[in-house]
Amino acid sequence: NRPEVFNSFNREMALSFQEHLDDCAGDDDVRAIVISGKGKAFCAGQDLQEVSNPDLNPGFKKILEEHYNPIVKKIIAAGFFRKDPGGGGRWTFGSPGARAAG
Repeated sequence: NRPEVFNSFNREMALSFQEHLDDCAGDDDVRAIVISGKGKAFCAGQDLQEVSNPDLNPGFKKILEEHYNPIVKKIIAAGFFRKDPGGGGRWTFGSPGARAAG
């Protein structure tokens, strides 16, 4: 959660997210993942401070290869993803056999 910057995605957040996805993938009890953020915005996208500051900028290619591509591959490997039907600003990731808890 980085509500002060509308949860904009940076390197630290991307690598942490990948680690959590790996943990979930290795746990047979996990059937779905719901991701949400605190504050006014779920996620404003890439942290522009990271790409505009020469001291922090790892380069666009590295950002794609290290941050985003691995996340997308992990999500696709899970089987599907969909927008929260309630319009709550969340994306739901899970296996095709996922069932709602209740």
